[in-house]
Amino acid sequence: MALPTVAITPHASGAENASGAGASVDLGTNDSVWLDLDVTAAAGSTPSLVVTLETSRDGVSWRQVGTAFATRTAAGTERKAFGPCSRYVRARWTITGSGATFTFALTGTASRPYANLEDLVQLGINAAALTGISDERRMRALETACTRANDLLADARYTLPLTTWGDSLRNDVAALASWELMSSRGFNPEAGSDLAVRKRYDDAMAALKRGSYSDIVDSTPTVDEGETYVTCGTPRRWGG
Repeated sequence: MALPTVAITPHASGAENASGAGASVDLGTNDSVWLDLDVTAAAGSTPSLVVTLETSRDGVSWRQVGTAFATRTAAGTERKAFGPCSRYVRARWTITGSGATFTFALTGTASRPYANLEDLVQLGINAAALTGISDERRMRALETACTRANDLLADARYTLPLTTWGDSLRNDVAALASWELMSSRGFNPEAGSDLAVRKRYDDAMAALKRGSYSDIVDSTPTVDEGETYVTCGTPRRWGG
């Protein structure tokens, strides 16, 4: 089962002839974003457009998240992954050139994976091992890991989607994503530091199959689904 997503539009299709920023978009609890930049027209003398994504906890103080889209001088498209984001995001664009005008849209989806791009580096694998792997490839690996985790958690009788989870699941999903990334580029899982990647993957898969997470709350936390559960203030599910 894939993670739930919500559609977002940091910039609806329209023409801009000066640098600026779009309206803020509330992501709620989502923190990972896929965006498509679609430039449909460019005019003027030596026109140039650079689009970035900014994020903010309060909608007041903003910072750039991720890297900018490739500089556009004509029509074209590009897709990029961003994260982790705070609650609010907005588009910012810089236009240069004499009489330059660009017509473009920035649209996409937001989700809340069990582990985000930052977790992948902090919990999953040494940052040096990810050199040369784009954020887009890393995000795909995390999404694949989340889908696999959901399938195993459903088998363990959790009712999806999950509403709350903690470091245990976050760590295991990061381990699965690390295995996915290292496997795709080639490594030796029988020796050295690569062996540690394999062991963490094996441990994560075993934990997911057991479904033994004390820090998970699913969609029906007070329903007895054949497992043991306890209620302590906020209902928490315990895998059997």
